[in-house]
Amino acid sequence: MISASKKNIIITIIFIISFFLIQIIFVQGYKNATGEQKNKLLLNFYTRIINKSAAVYTDVEDDENYYSEITQIFIGNVLSIGKNSNSSSANNSVYTPVTSKPLNTAIKKIDMPDKPLVLIYETHTTESYTATETTPVVYSSYARSKDAKTNMNAIGDIVCQILEKDYGIKTIHDTKIHDLSYNDSYNDSLESINKYLKDNPSIQYIFDLHRDGLNDTESARNKYKIKIGNLESTKIMIVVGMNHENSNKNAQFAETFKSTMDKLYPGVMLPIKYRQTARFNQFTCPNALLFEIGSNLSTFEEARISAEYLARTMAEVIYADMKNKN
Repeated sequence: MISASKKNIIITIIFIISFFLIQIIFVQGYKNATGEQKNKLLLNFYTRIINKSAAVYTDVEDDENYYSEITQIFIGNVLSIGKNSNSSSANNSVYTPVTSKPLNTAIKKIDMPDKPLVLIYETHTTESYTATETTPVVYSSYARSKDAKTNMNAIGDIVCQILEKDYGIKTIHDTKIHDLSYNDSYNDSLESINKYLKDNPSIQYIFDLHRDGLNDTESARNKYKIKIGNLESTKIMIVVGMNHENSNKNAQFAETFKSTMDKLYPGVMLPIKYRQTARFNQFTCPNALLFEIGSNLSTFEEARISAEYLARTMAEVIYADMKNKN
C-alpha cells in the first residue's frame, strides 16, 4: 500500500510533467501563430492556468482581482497589440455617435440646471476590452490598460459627451485611475466622490462605469452579446449594493432605469444584480448606480455602442426625474 507522502510525491511529479507537456504543445502552436493570434494565445494559455489555480480561493463575480494581481507576474506589460508602450493620457477627442437619439414624446424638454448634475467615474478605471485590429489595446495586465483611449475612461468620455452635447446635462467626468492598488480602489474613488460633492453640491446622479470580468467560455461570451439593428453591441447590467442607508432608494432608482431602458432598447439590459453585503460607494447618493458595460470578452467597438444606449437612457431618466421634481 502506498503511503500518503508517496502519493503526494507521485501527484506532484505527474502535475509537473503535465505542465511541461502543455507548455511544449503551446510553444509549438505559438510558433505557428502570427501577430494578434500570438497575443490571444498567450492570454488564453496563462489565464486558463491562473483560473484553475485561483478559482478555488476567489469569487469571480467580485471582478478579477486575481487577474490583475497574479497575471502581471506572468505577462507584465508585454501584452499589446499594435503598440509597445503604456499611455495614461486622457481621451479628449470628440466622439461621433452612431446611434439615433431616442424620442420620448411623453417627456417635453425642460431647462436643465446650469450647474453639474451628473458625476461619472470609474472605480476600476483600467478595466478594458478584447483588442481588435480596429482598436489596439496596450495591456498593463490581463484585460486591463492604463490607456485612457481604450479603458473605462474612454467609455465615460462617450457617456459625458452625449449627455452634454445632445441633452444639455452638465456632467463631470472623473478620469483619475482609482485601481492602481486594486484592493484600495473603492476607498480611492470614494475620496474623489466626496471631493466632487463638496465642490459641486448640485450633483444629484452618480454613476460608476465598469465592465464585467468573466472566464473565457462560450456561455460567458454569449452573456453580453446583442445586436440592435445592424450594430453589434453589448448588454448592460446594473449592480446595486444593499448594505447601506441609501440601498432601498438606489434599488428603486435602478428599477426605474431598467424599465426605461427596456422600452428604449429592448434586450440590452440584463436583470439587476443585488449584492446584499456590498456598498459600492452608493451610500453617497440616492441616485447612485454601478453599470457593467459588457465584459472583458467584449470588444471596445461593441462597448462604445452600448455606452451610447446607456447615455441616452440616462438622459431620459434624468429628464423625467427633474420634471417630476419641478
